[in-house]
Amino acid sequence: MGMGAEFVILGLENQSHVHYAMPLRILLYDGLNYFKEYSQIAKNNKREKRISNTEFLSGFKKTDRLHPVFTIVVYYSEIPWDGPKCLKDIMLPMAPELECYFNDYSLNLLQICDTSSYIFHHPDVNAVFDLIHKVTELPIAEIEAIKKTLTL
Repeated sequence: MGMGAEFVILGLENQSHVHYAMPLRILLYDGLNYFKEYSQIAKNNKREKRISNTEFLSGFKKTDRLHPVFTIVVYYSEIPWDGPKCLKDIMLPMAPELECYFNDYSLNLLQICDTSSYIFHHPDVNAVFDLIHKVTELPIAEIEAIKKTLTL
């Protein structure tokens, strides 16, 4: 796109409660991000007449590419996520012979209450999640006492 640098789009969705349609919600967010970038590329291509006859219908050149979108759902409840982790989890049952044709969409789910199972390669990130894990293991009375001392 001529900006001199490449980038990815990172989306963060914070959840304190399970959203039972989250795979569909994330699919829509990501799809809208892709469509927005595609539309801008197609608009520029058509305005600058940089497309061939075969590319005219889409406005997208054979060599055009989109930036990847990564959406992470950060779930910070102390109750483990019991919702769907992919689009297939919210679909009605389908015939096994059709399942291989279904385009599934998985969640990138980060559960704060389960941080001990994650491995981070950066020591600062590890330290933050270790602290979060330790705080979530404290009894409610201790957490309330800490809050009171922090607000004084």
